[in-house]
Amino acid sequence: MLITITRELNAPKIDSADQFSVAQIVFSAFIAILAGARSWQEISSFAEIKLPLIQEFMPFNKDIPSPETYYLLARLLPTQELDKIFVALAKDIIEKSQEEQLNTKSNETLNSVVAWYSNLKISLGQLKSDNNIIELPQLLDSLDLKKAEVFIDDMGTTATAIAKAVHQKKGHYLLALTENQEPIINEAQELCEKYEPISFYKNTHTANGQTNACAVEAFKVNKRVVTTKDEWAGLKQILKVSTTKSYEKKKEVVEDTHYYLVNSSFEAKHYLHLLNEHGSKQNDCHWQLDFTFYDDKAQQTKQAAATFSRLLKFCMNLVRTVDFGKDNSSSVKIRAFVLSNSDKFLMQLFNSKANES
Repeated sequence: MLITITRELNAPKIDSADQFSVAQIVFSAFIAILAGARSWQEISSFAEIKLPLIQEFMPFNKDIPSPETYYLLARLLPTQELDKIFVALAKDIIEKSQEEQLNTKSNETLNSVVAWYSNLKISLGQLKSDNNIIELPQLLDSLDLKKAEVFIDDMGTTATAIAKAVHQKKGHYLLALTENQEPIINEAQELCEKYEPISFYKNTHTANGQTNACAVEAFKVNKRVVTTKDEWAGLKQILKVSTTKSYEKKKEVVEDTHYYLVNSSFEAKHYLHLLNEHGSKQNDCHWQLDFTFYDDKAQQTKQAAATFSRLLKFCMNLVRTVDFGKDNSSSVKIRAFVLSNSDKFLMQLFNSKANES
């Protein structure tokens, strides 16, 4: 799948890369990054060392692109071209997986949208432009969301479009509300104040002098209070989630309350589990990205760095799709290195060799 997609990438002509196709440059960079390369010089050197292995999957001459060639392509390759890989990968993994939970988060600072298929702990896709209103619904529309649970926070102005996109794809959404989302946030608060919840669940955990308690109350939507109900496709319940953190040494208690919209009819316990899973998987995904693949330390120019970052995320994604047998419990870093040195696992990942028509 990776090789097929790289062959379809479009990039501007690079004089120093006449003897290499875009697919050859991207694929050899991918193998080198898996092996531990973290600069264009390292990518070129690693790829040269691994040339016999690379040639098993993609025809190459005796040479490998120079560091300058890798850098130039990374700087000139349009970001939407690499985004094709992420979206295609998302579709492929969802089709193959039996997992049913999709988490998404909008990042206003980076003006980007990232989707996590959380039970697999992999980054599915990243679309980046100047218009988040188009991006997230577009990404959701490209995925099979039937019976999937889609958690979205920080929806911004895309909120009702996101709800419609998920509901039409027969998915279950859990949408976090923010204070600036009026009037629905005010209506949600009023509903929870006036009526009794139809289900309730609370979980308390104590460790190292800190007690964390989280309570979820599920309220059936009443149209007399939630007058904007019809704007939210399939809306059935509103959740009130109350968290309390008690610090024994500081004698301090911190309380917080959030509200969520859902188009499903599960009980409160189910949603508490979902919220816990979202938090742990999201944090784990960032830990792997920052510390295993050193994403924050890439020192390329802005455009080249963006390309390098996408390749790092892509490597993390694909490592998690391979069955390493007894080594599945090893760190992502170790599995990535094993993958980069193994015909067997690379064949499992790519299904068939690139030089086969």
